[in-house]
Amino acid sequence: MDESLKFISFVVNYCRNTLIDFYPYQQGHENLNEDIYGMKYYSEDHEWVEIVGDEATVGISEYAVDELGDITYVELPEEEDDFIIGDRLGEVESVNSSSEIYSPISGTVSQVNEALADEPGLINESPEDKGWLCRLTNFDSSELDDMMNEDAYQKYLRKLRR
Repeated sequence: MDESLKFISFVVNYCRNTLIDFYPYQQGHENLNEDIYGMKYYSEDHEWVEIVGDEATVGISEYAVDELGDITYVELPEEEDDFIIGDRLGEVESVNSSSEIYSPISGTVSQVNEALADEPGLINESPEDKGWLCRLTNFDSSELDDMMNEDAYQKYLRKLRR
């Protein structure tokens, strides 16, 4: 192999390895299984969890929001609070009723959706995006094994609607 091809091969391999090192999934997230990264998981109580980086975003599903009606108040946890699965995370109140929200996984609250204090209706408008409740760190991804992926959750909802 002539010297210019060796050099090009070296540069390509160097760039490939450097890019892999900077890709967010690789840096600091080696403990996360690629299969869960960015996926949503649902509990039977209609809470959802989405893993992005080292944070788990938590909210309530569109089904839960439809059942509650127009949400008028949201009680959120405090940042740095620790929760285990099943702990009371907060509460949502609507014109029809109120419902407690339970932590679908264990973790430490790293951020709450402050926008919900002034605009609780964001949950109605965008329950699985802008209407998220809090973000957790220090979670154990193995706890997601007891939750449903999106397909399984849709099947679960079909059974409930019968």
